[in-house]
Amino acid sequence: MKYWQSFSALKRVKTEYESLTDALANALETVIVTPAGDEKSLDGLTAHVQAFEIIPGLLRLLEYPAIAMLADEILALLQDTLNQASLESEKL
Repeated sequence: MKYWQSFSALKRVKTEYESLTDALANALETVIVTPAGDEKSLDGLTAHVQAFEIIPGLLRLLEYPAIAMLADEILALLQDTLNQASLESEKL
């Protein structure tokens, strides 16, 4: 890991990372627990997925390449899911 000259900056990065991942998890959980008969709004999830796009780069900056690759995979899965859901809603 890089030598950080400012631990307060590192703490802010960590706080932002935790905030983004928590918000994404909550948005995903909201979509998942919505009953099948109800209309699922993906707007909130879409916004959080877009915000999550900075996470892989952030992890690379902190020199965590393996976790960054995992974050890339998670992001790709989320984006594919949103794209597929969008296509399915257009068919209806």
